[in-house]
Amino acid sequence: MDRRVDVAVVGGGASGTLTAAWLLRLCGHCGPDGFSVALIERRARAGAGVAYGTKRPEHLLNVPAGRMSVDPADPFHFVRWARARVRGVSPGAFLQRRLYGEYLRSFLEVAEQAAPAGAALVRVRGEAVRIRRRRGGYRVELGSGDALLARWVVLATGNASPDPLPGIAPALRARGAVVEEPWRAALDEVPELGTVVLVGSGLTALDAVATLRARGHRGKIVAVSRHGLLPKSHLAVAPVRSGGLPRRRTLRGLLAWLRESGGAWRAALDAIRPASGELWGGLTRRERARFLRHLRAHWDVHRHRAPPSIHAVVRELLEAGRLEVIAGRMVGAVPGRRGMQVRIHKRGEARLRSQAAELLVNCTGPSVAGMLGTPLMRGLLEDGLASVDRSGLGLRTQGGVLVDARGLSAPRLMTVGPLRRAELWETTAIPEIRVQAKEIAERILGRAATGHPAALEPRHHLTAPARVRTTAASRSG
Repeated sequence: MDRRVDVAVVGGGASGTLTAAWLLRLCGHCGPDGFSVALIERRARAGAGVAYGTKRPEHLLNVPAGRMSVDPADPFHFVRWARARVRGVSPGAFLQRRLYGEYLRSFLEVAEQAAPAGAALVRVRGEAVRIRRRRGGYRVELGSGDALLARWVVLATGNASPDPLPGIAPALRARGAVVEEPWRAALDEVPELGTVVLVGSGLTALDAVATLRARGHRGKIVAVSRHGLLPKSHLAVAPVRSGGLPRRRTLRGLLAWLRESGGAWRAALDAIRPASGELWGGLTRRERARFLRHLRAHWDVHRHRAPPSIHAVVRELLEAGRLEVIAGRMVGAVPGRRGMQVRIHKRGEARLRSQAAELLVNCTGPSVAGMLGTPLMRGLLEDGLASVDRSGLGLRTQGGVLVDARGLSAPRLMTVGPLRRAELWETTAIPEIRVQAKEIAERILGRAATGHPAALEPRHHLTAPARVRTTAASRSG
């Protein structure tokens, strides 16, 4: 028999955890039948996801602690929580990501414990593989064959895996010489003196550099990316930019405004961050395409900055000649005499370069194709419940609601986090996700429009859940 819940949150990483927590915190008095939130997560433990589920101590937050609170109205919530566990934490500290994963789990647990009588968090271990529309809501089917009937569904599946590297000889994969998902793998088999090739040079690549160093690697690292750019560093004390937001909201006007910031460009980017969704939405389709084609790489390295300590390691390796950054493309890899030969098409050169290496790591970042290629997303597209945005950035959404194949908002089918990138552009970091999660909870509970504790429809057809329920559903495939 299908289990009935009020809200099914698909994905137990940061986006889903915050959404479930805010629903429990804000549900108030939801009537005699209570209120139930199902949090569906395929991993053994919800609350951290891939980014904050890392066990490596050298993997740091790339945002200062003072800006990582889960509560938009309480900026130092995380700082206070961390100070109870780590001595001397300052708002400007860049703490371990694994610690932040504990913080997310703690926030959910506190919300669960403080929820009103009758409200319940239903923890579901499994993978959602299909969502079908049903009268009054949706049926969420799991890989195990079990299903949930929910009046609301929130898709919070997070970032997808990177696209597989092209042209890799099967023998290299078979012997573990290629790491396709560095966040999921701990880079256990690190050659002490061999060469490691990183495909990509963003924050994921810097994580890999930090792990290689921590594991005693003393050889060479070659990072290959299309533009050959490395993330900029945060500053302990950044210059302040005076003045408000740019008056001209065109792409040309925004670019000119940022250039006028000079040495205070960090402060300028931080200033427009809360309005980034509005600014992105105000650009024409042509301007968005120009941005993605010409400016995206430069935006990423300035906007998504590295912690000063990680940036110092990178600078040290560059100066010592142990890190080389190449602008170009990795086109394949074949077995070599002592490992492999990685074929690189360097920008501006006609001939391919062959780089001897012992390990190849995919640091290209999340893939749109990977996001849209899951059974869940394929089913939504096939059934017409979702549509792909023309920008190529992912699903089409409006105010966090999926837009279906007819161009209409799908009732009660919401999104939070990276799935909203086509709509908001900046939607992958906690400062954006925490706002989205709270807004989605308020909308579902009716608070945004009415101001009342809850405005859900009558619940006579729902069964009252126990305080906490746990179900196990094996991951299919």
